[in-house]
Formats: sequence, structure tokens, C-alpha cells
Amino acid sequence: MKKLLIAVFIIFLSGCMQVGEFSPERHAQHELGRPDCEVTPEKCIHGVPW
Repeated sequence: MKKLLIAVFIIFLSGCMQVGEFSPERHAQHELGRPDCEVTPEKCIHGVPW
């Protein structure tokens, strides 16, 4: 039983990723609805994306 718990813990630990490490595709998805106000000012009101 102890070996099983250790194996499960190691599997969970290996599945973790460092905070802030995302693939370029993930960054693109995150930025999809957030326009850059300097590039597309028509999507922003007073410098705030809507």
C-alpha cells in the first residue's frame, strides 16, 4: 500500500508544470479576446480593452 501511494504521488508530481510556463498556443488563446490598444485602438475605450 505504501508503494502504491508513493507511485501515485510521483505520477502527480511529474504531471505538474511550473507556474507561468505556457506554450505559445496557450498564450495566443489567452490574448485572443484582449486587443492591444496601441495596435487596434478601435477596440479600446480610453486605453481599456472591452
